[in-house]
Amino acid sequence: MTRTWRYLLIGNLLGWQVIGIVAARFRPERYLCWAPYDEITLFETRVSVGARHLTPDEIQARYRLPDSKRDNRSWAHIPAAIAQYERTVGSADNAIVEIRYRTNGGPQKIWTWPPVILSPSPRVHE
Repeated sequence: MTRTWRYLLIGNLLGWQVIGIVAARFRPERYLCWAPYDEITLFETRVSVGARHLTPDEIQARYRLPDSKRDNRSWAHIPAAIAQYERTVGSADNAIVEIRYRTNGGPQKIWTWPPVILSPSPRVHE
């Protein structure tokens, strides 16, 4: 491999990393970006299927996430995982999900599933 190709390859890899870091600063999802997760989120999840409330163990088995936790990553991965499950595997259950969360000691917010019919994404209450 010639020196020019090596420099182009290295420059290309570094360029994509910089793009990923910059993109992560403006998006809540940071799955494929090399960027720091500088948020601490405390959350609690409540789920009802029909008239029955799920236990913490049932919530963990359903979503493969704990029902409550301190999370040091971007909080957006939690509702994304739940929404994906409810759109696919759990769609016939008509579950109602409520996540109460607080990021970096800020005000408590509530995320709910199912989303409002007219809204294309799940809603967040201030």
